[in-house]
Amino acid sequence: MDIVDKSPPSSEATALITGGSRGIGLATAVELSHNYSNVVITYSTELPPSTAEIISSTNISAIRCDVRSDKEIEELFDKVENDFEYAGIVVANAGITRDNLLLRMNQSSWDEVLATNLTGVYRTLKRAIQPMIKAHYGRIVLVSSVAGFIGSPGQMNYAATKAGLVGMGRSLAREVASRNINVNIVAPGIVDTEMSAALGQKRLDELTANVPLKRAASPQEIAKVISFLVSDAASYITGAIIPIDGGMAMGI
Repeated sequence: MDIVDKSPPSSEATALITGGSRGIGLATAVELSHNYSNVVITYSTELPPSTAEIISSTNISAIRCDVRSDKEIEELFDKVENDFEYAGIVVANAGITRDNLLLRMNQSSWDEVLATNLTGVYRTLKRAIQPMIKAHYGRIVLVSSVAGFIGSPGQMNYAATKAGLVGMGRSLAREVASRNINVNIVAPGIVDTEMSAALGQKRLDELTANVPLKRAASPQEIAKVISFLVSDAASYITGAIIPIDGGMAMGI
């Protein structure tokens, strides 16, 4: 029987995290920077000063990119491939919320969230997958949410996109598995980030009360799971949904 070399990329591999300027994305970039020589994060408008300070002493590079733009996605990958190696690791984390009850949700709130959280991931993956197929290696992680499984009042648009990532990720996993490209999905619950804080303390307390572990996760806890999924230790895992929710969606 022929033995196929399915070894992971060396420490010279490039890891790309979209929406990496804060929260889960930034924590993931810092975590991956310990194991990979080149880590790239994207941000949509301005890089927060606190983030610039954090990455200033690391091997993390920051590139502005709006994932809603085909042109900017193409420019992003061109720059990564020109400056480093191809992005053998891609974490699709960019996402926004425009919360409101359906009766009050306007069309733009629906369109903006889908354009960023779902179509933006489609654009990212379509460009990322080409060099992965050529290299016969890739590790992709899509950042979904517990909201995609249990729903969340006032977040129908957000929940729809996060549920959509599951179908997207599992379909892609089947398409590219023969090329040694693994695609997995993480589904965080309540995480201590700016996005969660925007819900307000009362709503956060209500949500946390439904978590068996009775607390929010730290971004670093999510980042460590993502780091595992792109590592050699997870080389036989693909098409999986990994809940990181303190038991919030247990049994679903």
